[in-house]
Amino acid sequence: MSVMQHRNISSFSACRRRTHASFWQVWRVSGLPTLVLVRYNGPYHAHRNIIERTKVSACCHRHLATRRYIAAGLDADGYAEPVTGYHSVESAFECLSKDCSVSSFDRAVFHPHSRSDMSHDTPDALKQLLCESWCAEFDVARDGEAFRLSMPLLAPDGDYVTVWLRHIVGSWRIEDAGSTLMRISYDSDSAALLRGPRRILLDRMLAEYDARLADDGQVVSESEESTLGLNLLRFGQALLRANELKRSARTRTASTFMDDLHTRLTDIVGAANVVWTYQSPDLPNAVDYPIDFFLTGARVPFFVFGVTNQERAKVATIVLQHIEQHIERFDSIVVFQDAGVIPSIDLCRLMNAANDMVDSLNATTALTKKIRHRMNAA
Repeated sequence: MSVMQHRNISSFSACRRRTHASFWQVWRVSGLPTLVLVRYNGPYHAHRNIIERTKVSACCHRHLATRRYIAAGLDADGYAEPVTGYHSVESAFECLSKDCSVSSFDRAVFHPHSRSDMSHDTPDALKQLLCESWCAEFDVARDGEAFRLSMPLLAPDGDYVTVWLRHIVGSWRIEDAGSTLMRISYDSDSAALLRGPRRILLDRMLAEYDARLADDGQVVSESEESTLGLNLLRFGQALLRANELKRSARTRTASTFMDDLHTRLTDIVGAANVVWTYQSPDLPNAVDYPIDFFLTGARVPFFVFGVTNQERAKVATIVLQHIEQHIERFDSIVVFQDAGVIPSIDLCRLMNAANDMVDSLNATTALTKKIRHRMNAA
């Protein structure tokens, strides 16, 4: 009689997780590993069938031992299917008994209430629950010489974050196969991320998670095997952070703030003295370090920056630092859409880089006074 045909129960286990049931029917022979034949789980996690590449949502589901999973070297009961008919430990017990033709043993011996060591209130039980729920969301498959891993992290468009793992000498290489730049390119210029201030911002974001942008356009990182789990999480966070650059660009495009600032500057100094999106001939790689506005006629080069959000504050800081390295004397004013929404650490860095600031376009008198003072000093 084959293992899959064996119906006698030599051991039966059950545990209660609040209203979630989990029961096992196992086949156990002395000296051989235990084989789980069937397992009934409650709706506390989703499950992904690795071979079939199908996902069972977070509902009551039944795991079944199958020949194909045993032959593939996977967990024998790795296949699961959604089921109905139970909503508690007791009703799950009845389903297992009916489906597996179990009829004659003392159920009180196996009642979950008697298993105090499996209480859901213990730290170990909670840790087990979290590990099962988290791991059930992973989808791992071969992809050429690498492993493709779908992680339980969601990108802004609802897709799972997917990474590729390659085993190298003594460690693992984690890659995104260029998917991050591809997503950004859907609705913005991804080439702008490869140079100038935005490249600096991207590099800083990735470096916070020990990742980097490789020459081939992939976001990559390396990890020792002992810390692979943690570094996978950090890598996933890095990819999600990189997507923030796309969202910031979209918000900035939708705003009329820069148009309003241009109009205000024109009212103060005249249209002939306002140059929008200026590239200074005194700056190397000037095309990568554009200046929002250049006001002509001042004693020294006079630059104005409009800041609408945190990302724009960081970009303005980088451009000003680049100017400071190559232009000995210049003036600068930063005008905020709303200074109150800029995090203090970014505000302080920008304050150190700029000559002056105006907290919003509503401060018309202050802006006019600061600009005319510099223009009249010419």
